[in-house]
Amino acid sequence: MFGSSVSRRRHACRRIGDGIQLRRAFAPSYWVFTRMKISPLLRLCAAAAVFALAPAMSTAAEAVGRVLFAIGDARLAADGSRLKKDDPIAVGQAVITGANGHVHIRFVDDAFVSVRPNSRLEVEQYVFDEREPKHNRVRFSLAQGVARLITGKAGQAAKDNFRLNTPVAAIGIRGTDFLVQAKDALTRVAVQQGAVVIAPFSTDCSRDALGPCGGGLSAQLAGTLSGRYLEVTPDNKPVLQTMAPGQSKDMFGFPRPEEPKVNTPTGRSVSADAGAAMTWGRWTDQASAP
Repeated sequence: MFGSSVSRRRHACRRIGDGIQLRRAFAPSYWVFTRMKISPLLRLCAAAAVFALAPAMSTAAEAVGRVLFAIGDARLAADGSRLKKDDPIAVGQAVITGANGHVHIRFVDDAFVSVRPNSRLEVEQYVFDEREPKHNRVRFSLAQGVARLITGKAGQAAKDNFRLNTPVAAIGIRGTDFLVQAKDALTRVAVQQGAVVIAPFSTDCSRDALGPCGGGLSAQLAGTLSGRYLEVTPDNKPVLQTMAPGQSKDMFGFPRPEEPKVNTPTGRSVSADAGAAMTWGRWTDQASAP
């Protein structure tokens, strides 16, 4: 491709840590730097190495997800434009829904988010690097309302780099399908699969950090705790509560039938939010727009 000169002079590019090291394999006399002139082959090699780093360099303008389903009052916060199927979602954008609005988003790593009525969810950070999972960064902010989140490859591979913030608490994951209700001074979380770690913001739990918070005010909830949810208020340790029959719908709203279903270990499919009665299982993508 690069001509016969390349066949005579082979070169290799090696990525080390966060940088790129260029290495020659043969023909020492080939490397000639005169008045800052560099061989075209070296430039090509360096350019290829830079492009290889591209997954770890996401910008706010790049689409990191797409709308699978939107109905009712569902808009982008910045300009109020109404959302529709296949609209791109980028870092820095916030989705808001009215009383009859639902939005489902599929992200680049196959993560799924459902934004339910009267809610506002912002994508604060989203970097997915399948080749270098340590570069993965995911952070959402749920200012109000209800959302369901199903972890994608980014969160599964780098759990300590995933975070969902609410006005009062930080939620980290352990490979998870979970529901969150956010109010100004109250957060509730229920887990359908996997586990979450939640803690109120404090000197030990920064809003700007990633991953679950530690310390004495943090608590973990697993999907195996049937019929339970955690409730968090400012500066207080989360409290484990028991969900009364039908209470899941009052707290977390009604799921749309287009949401992914959760499969039990026996293979029986149950609706999202079979909620607190759900234990361990796997989810399948049933989401689609008309």
